[in-house]
Amino acid sequence: MKKVLLLVLLVTLGKNVYGESQIRTYGIVGSGYSAVASYGGGLSYSWNSTPKEDKKLLHFVDVNSLFLGIQDIEHQKHFNISDPSFQFNFFVTYGLGFKTQNDVLLSFDILGMGINTTARANDFAGDPGGSTYTKIGVLFNTLGVQAVFPSGMYLAWRNTYTGYNWRSTEIYRETTEIADAGEFKTMLMFGYAFKIK
Repeated sequence: MKKVLLLVLLVTLGKNVYGESQIRTYGIVGSGYSAVASYGGGLSYSWNSTPKEDKKLLHFVDVNSLFLGIQDIEHQKHFNISDPSFQFNFFVTYGLGFKTQNDVLLSFDILGMGINTTARANDFAGDPGGSTYTKIGVLFNTLGVQAVFPSGMYLAWRNTYTGYNWRSTEIYRETTEIADAGEFKTMLMFGYAFKIK
């Protein structure tokens, strides 16, 4: 993954190796298939190429860490706050964007990839209790937009899809219809961006 991103940067940026960096911290609310409700926070490192007079299109690379509580529909647990899942999402995204005349930095997610780790209490019939169910999958990110305003305010709409490759127990495959369907999330993010000198 690192080699792919480095190659993308070298090919697309050419001699323009200089850029601007930011740390973004934000709250998250969202929904989707399987993940009926998502809520939590995140931290991202974002890099974009330096705006030039003769080059309006900017290249963006960001590294994202999301910490989420998830209310899912497995076992018909619609919004059962007493039994949420906890998720850690980590992904790297490449995008394109520009800076508006009002100095708003806009970027559009093209493609990102990473991992999604989910942990929740086991609660299937016959479970002795106290155990944890874990699933890990490959996460893809695309079709999103991010905006950083001159004040530093950060707003974004982002989408992820995770296909699960490993589960700590196979009984969920037998007790739920969506265990192998993966998870789509659409999320709104709001927070603040700190420029790195």
